[in-house]
Parts: sequence; structure tokens; C-alpha cells
Amino acid sequence: MNRRMYKFRAALIITLTNLLICSSIFAQAPQKMSYQAVIRDANNNLVTNHAVGIRISILRGSATGTLSYREIYNPDPQTNANGLVTIEIGSGIALTGSLDTINWAKGTYYISVETDPTGATSYTITGTSQLLSVPYALYSGSAANGFSGNYNDLTNKPTFATVATSGSYNDLSNQPTIPATQVNSDWNSNSGLSQILNKPTLFSGAYSDLTGAPTLATIATSGSYNDLTNKPTILAGTVAGQMQYWNGTAWVTIAAGLNGQILEYKNGVPTWVDNNINNLNIGDSYQGGVIAYFLVPGDPGYDANVRHGLIAAPSDQSIGIQWYNGGFTTTGATGTALGTGNANTNTIVTSQGAGSYAAKLCADLVLGGYSDWYLPSKDELNKLYLNKVAVGGFASYYYWSSSEDSQYYTWGQYLVDGTQNSYGKSGTFYVRAIRSF
Repeated sequence: MNRRMYKFRAALIITLTNLLICSSIFAQAPQKMSYQAVIRDANNNLVTNHAVGIRISILRGSATGTLSYREIYNPDPQTNANGLVTIEIGSGIALTGSLDTINWAKGTYYISVETDPTGATSYTITGTSQLLSVPYALYSGSAANGFSGNYNDLTNKPTFATVATSGSYNDLSNQPTIPATQVNSDWNSNSGLSQILNKPTLFSGAYSDLTGAPTLATIATSGSYNDLTNKPTILAGTVAGQMQYWNGTAWVTIAAGLNGQILEYKNGVPTWVDNNINNLNIGDSYQGGVIAYFLVPGDPGYDANVRHGLIAAPSDQSIGIQWYNGGFTTTGATGTALGTGNANTNTIVTSQGAGSYAAKLCADLVLGGYSDWYLPSKDELNKLYLNKVAVGGFASYYYWSSSEDSQYYTWGQYLVDGTQNSYGKSGTFYVRAIRSF
């Protein structure tokens, strides 16, 4: 993007021409406010036909009060020939809170407008003013759960459930009783118990005198081990025995697993799970997480003889964290393809150092005994989106990738419809770490 540089004075010259509700009459329609501002440079000249970066904040209580809502816009809004920029508050990328959950009836609210005349996110012009009135549709929407009838005629007053009782509360004889919680149906303290039936007997004697030592089956062989013709064979197959687990009311028997299987809890039930990668599928547990993708021919790192792919952490590492570490720098983490996320993450952490940001959160993660987690690249993040149902645990929101787009922007993905865009690094998005195998 080519950006003209302007020298701006420190005050924001704005004109609040409209503050109108932009929603339909339906209660579920999104609520927005129309906002206009006139932008001038240090010489009081209008800034015309130019993209400007804008961040809107709604503050409660005072001009420096509690942050109730914040959003930015992508693409950047454009001034017209008269230097006028028009936006709809509520149509941008929400960074904090939700506009339709603000309770306008409680307290006073202020609107803070931060502007970057270059179209980036280094906001150098700030203006804050009190919202002296709120559009009726927004005010009534925040009180949608309140009583809307007329108390004078007592026709539509809310009613309270009547508690049947024949005595007085003073003697506590006939007070209503609260049903006891069925603990075993929800929080079952015995759900982890298990026992093994018909298990093989372990040797309990002393090896020192060899009296009670177990005997090994004699293997008949007439040849030499060197030619491997008559080498002894190792029996493979089902381990003798059964296993039972306590389901809260009774012992339930399950068959013992085959060699190479491990026991895991799935939906609260002990289950023998094959740990052989050749027999696993996307969505299966493996090496500290959930298999999210198998490499296919044409993918970087594909091997026809050995399965490789991506493992996703079983849940999100953050529901709102910035990509940058407080400053807009070019880290050089520009890889977008499969297999580049780990290098991107190392580059970002080397460039930005210690702090609390998306790549560092993944680099510091230790999960399931594994410490090689990283922030996925643009293409790796898209594989998580394509298999999000099988992997599970994803929110209907924006997630960061490790693929940097520019000094101010980096790639992210909306996991509702898969849209990938370049977003401002100061935004707060979700994070899901991955590792490769």
C-alpha cells in the first residue's frame, strides 16, 4: 500500500454529524452507530481522498474510564473530497467486548477516537467526548430482558412462581425443600476405578537361589542363528485377561488390548487405543494432542514410506492475545507454506524477545511431555480450519497465524467461514498451537 505522509497536529478535529441507529426493527439484527469526522493537517488543511487508520473505544464512567468496547477497521476507511470520513461503529473488527451487550442504561459513556493518518495503527491523534444521548434502539436493546409493560394497570406486570407451603417460615416446619443433587450421575468419584480379571500371574519368588524362578519355554532349533533359518519367533497377539471399569453403578468388562495399544479415557470410558501411526486418523489422540492433518503427495516433507503431519493442541492456548510484543517491527517471519510455522515462530521470538504475545505463548508451551509447539503458518492454520470438526474445541472467531504480512499486519483466519485476511498486529485473536510429527 502506498501511503502519503502528513504532519498532523496533536488534536483531532472532528465533527459529529450523525449518531444514528443502523439496524432493522428485528431484535436479532446487528446494532450500529453512524459516525463522521473531518480530518485536517497541521496547517488546518483538509486531508482528502486518503485512507486513515481508526480505532474506536467506548469507555464507561469517564473519559479515562472502564473499556467496554473497542474495534478497528479493515480495510481502512477513506476520507472524501471534503476531508470527511464516515464509519459505522459496530461494523469493524471487535478487539474487546461486544457493542450489543453494553448496558447503556447504567452510567455515562464516552467515545474515544484514535486516528493514524497514514492508514496504519500508530494512532497519533486522539479525541474523547461524552455520549450525551444514546440512540433509542441501542438503549432499549440493552434492556431487552427488562419489563416493558405498564405497571399502572397491573395487566402486564411480571409474575413470580408461587411456592406451595402450608405453614409459616418462622417455625421452619413447612419450608420448601431443595432436591438433593444426584452426585453419581454427574461427578462420579469412582469413575477412575478399574480392576483386572484373569490377569497373568507375576513371579514372586527369589531369583538368587533360582528355586522359584519362572521357566522359559524351550524353543527347538536345529540350525544356526547366523543363517536366521530356525530363529525363535515371538508370539504376538492378545494379552491374556480382561479389564473392568466402574461406571458409577456397576463394573463393566472390556476386552484387553492388543500389543501396541494404550489405554485412554474417551468420553469417560477406558478404551484401548492403537498407538500405531499407520492405523490412526485425523481427530485421534497422538503425542500430546490431536492429529489435525496428514501430509499428502505434493506437500513439503511428504514421505511415501513414513506418515507425517500436524498435531493440534486439544484446546486453545488463548482467547485473546496480541501478535506483536508492543511495538510494530518487521520480524521477517514471512513463511506461509506447510512446514514453515516452526521457523516463523523461532524468528518472531528472536526478534521480539520476552513478553506476552502469540508466538511466545506457543514456543513456551509444554503439553503431553512435548515442548516443540509453535504458532501455525498461514497454510497450516488453514488445515486446522478444514479439519476443525474432527480436531474439536475451536471458537467461532479469528485465529492468528505466524505468517507476517508487513510491519503492521499479519495473516489471520476467521474459523467460521475460513476467510484469511491480513490484520493489525495489535488486535487480540485466539491462538491454537501445533507441532509436527
